Amino acid sequence: MDIGSLFFKDNIPSHSSWIWKSVVHNHFNEDQFGARFRNQFKVRVGNGERIRFWFDSWTLDFPLKDVFPRLFVLSLNRDGKLNEYGQFRSSIWLWHVQLRRNLSDWELSQFTDLLAIIHNITLSSELSDGLVWRGNGEGIYSVKSSVKSCCLVSTSDPFWMNNIWMGLVPPRVEVFLWKVVHNKLPVKQELLRRGVSSIGDVACPLCKKEAESLSHLFFTCVVVWTLWNKFLKFWGVCSALQDNAKSFMVAWNDMVLTNWFLAKFNDVSIMKDSLISDPTLGDYCSLSRSSIIKTVSWSPPPKGFIKLNVDATVSGDWRKSGVGGILRLEDGSVKGSFLEAAGPGPPLLVEILANKKGLSFFESFLPRVQDRLIIESDSKLAVEWVKNYDRCPVVYRVLVRDIGFLLRDLNGIIRWVPRSANVEADSLAKAGIG
Repeated sequence: MDIGSLFFKDNIPSHSSWIWKSVVHNHFNEDQFGARFRNQFKVRVGNGERIRFWFDSWTLDFPLKDVFPRLFVLSLNRDGKLNEYGQFRSSIWLWHVQLRRNLSDWELSQFTDLLAIIHNITLSSELSDGLVWRGNGEGIYSVKSSVKSCCLVSTSDPFWMNNIWMGLVPPRVEVFLWKVVHNKLPVKQELLRRGVSSIGDVACPLCKKEAESLSHLFFTCVVVWTLWNKFLKFWGVCSALQDNAKSFMVAWNDMVLTNWFLAKFNDVSIMKDSLISDPTLGDYCSLSRSSIIKTVSWSPPPKGFIKLNVDATVSGDWRKSGVGGILRLEDGSVKGSFLEAAGPGPPLLVEILANKKGLSFFESFLPRVQDRLIIESDSKLAVEWVKNYDRCPVVYRVLVRDIGFLLRDLNGIIRWVPRSANVEADSLAKAGIG
């Protein structure tokens, strides 16, 4: 990326990692994936030091110079950053767009439209500008969210996500399984097909009877079959193995699902082999017991403590958000509450901002309140990052560091609670979004 801005550069340095090269190539691809990929990035306005007012898409889906070309020509500072187009007065950001001359009536109409677009966007001296990823609720890019949000559903095979790329085993094991399914392992028969002349004997090293192919090595070899039979006998299953890896993995998942079902519902009288062959048999079982969902409600703080619950909510397009919180004593009585709009941004950023606003809100009660503070949030990542600053991504590090310092100065404790224990704060945040 360009160090002076937030946007990708197509000339990738030779020392860049292959992962970063793949990300940049996807960004510039002129296909459906590339279009979806670019659409998932959104500029987060912070202090305005890295975002160009006219050239970057920071308020609309297009640069302002393309929407208001006449005003761009008349601008005194065409290459200026956002922080050069206004100033803070009493901690409130005020826009000031300077032009070379007075405007005619039709130009004044465009200028009014421009101010209407930008007037709700304010700069913040506490946050740096950032490029956030909209493919998940964290605002942070990941390969998994990129595949889910950018790949067309109709062209993606659910087999891979359901059987291979599940994250249950180390990546090298998942890659090995991928190679098995695609017949990419260097077994003797495959090496001979590729023209490797040093392969003299293609016989299986285990049984010495047939050629070493992938299906033989894993499924049909008599030695391997004996081993599989021992596993199946241990699990109490009578089955014939599939002769190809893809069908085998689907059948294997059915067997795992069957074992889980029979272990959880041990009063069901269905033969294991029958359930493996037809998993839908489990849908027709009339279970005598009903499932009970346990919820955790709000609990009062211990003696000598006061509890502050905070929460955040964000609109679907991330353009509007709200934060709220409620401060309660050990007897459950409400000491105070707050709610306010928090501007645009990804959900995780607003959750972090809710914690900082909550701490500032609590400071307003000092020194009248002598009890020690417990602040609760239903955002696991936000709480984890405040507790472990080193795990926080760079884009949020300054904000999380400030929260940690403030929490330490107040001698407070932060902890995660389930959403059911944060209902009041959630209602206040939704009211704050406006």
